[in-house]
Amino acid sequence: MSYFTQGGSHGRRQPQFTRRSSVPQFNTTSPTVKKRGGQDPPVKQDLKISLEELYNGTTKKLKITRKVPAAATGGLKNEEKLINVDIKPGWKEGTKITFRNEGDQYPGRVAADIIFTVKEKPHEHFTRQDNDLLYKTSVSLRDALLGCSVVVPTIEGGTVPLVLESGNITPGSEHRIPGRGMPRSRQPTSRGDIIVEIMVDLPERLSEQQKEVVINNVPPWTEGS
Repeated sequence: MSYFTQGGSHGRRQPQFTRRSSVPQFNTTSPTVKKRGGQDPPVKQDLKISLEELYNGTTKKLKITRKVPAAATGGLKNEEKLINVDIKPGWKEGTKITFRNEGDQYPGRVAADIIFTVKEKPHEHFTRQDNDLLYKTSVSLRDALLGCSVVVPTIEGGTVPLVLESGNITPGSEHRIPGRGMPRSRQPTSRGDIIVEIMVDLPERLSEQQKEVVINNVPPWTEGS
């Protein structure tokens, strides 16, 4: 069997825990009949990566325990190995990283490959859209009518102001902050945008005085206005 060890990362299969370690281990051996000759199907494992890690790039250190032939006994033995999974800036969910012949090896057969598939962790602020980052925020009806400035977080950790002019704010309207999204994997110096989607908080009710203000200052809506 092959096991993967990584602090804080969980795969799709049921984790198996040991008493001496709180790090989850995943059994990823394919339940196939071992025939002599050829190669077993690849071992597939999801690798959960944060949006910040996909922005900066990172290296995941994983411990593999796999079965290999034991020359002394003619059977199998467990072999432990550390591998580094390099995550490049700008990689997207679904990117696959293949380690050739690093899976279990049975007598008379070629060791299986291991294929990791990148899975993006949900983010507190952003939803990724290709190389762009969607950020949703709300403004009051007053700010929507008069214009305002909103503070937008960035993936690198800071904030940027976004000035919204009167007349340009409608429910669901989108406003771009160029060049502050995710790096493009083939052009890391080039980045996508932050897309700010504006929602307008409408009051649940108006006082009589507020109704008078609206009646006296807001003209009735007509088609094409």
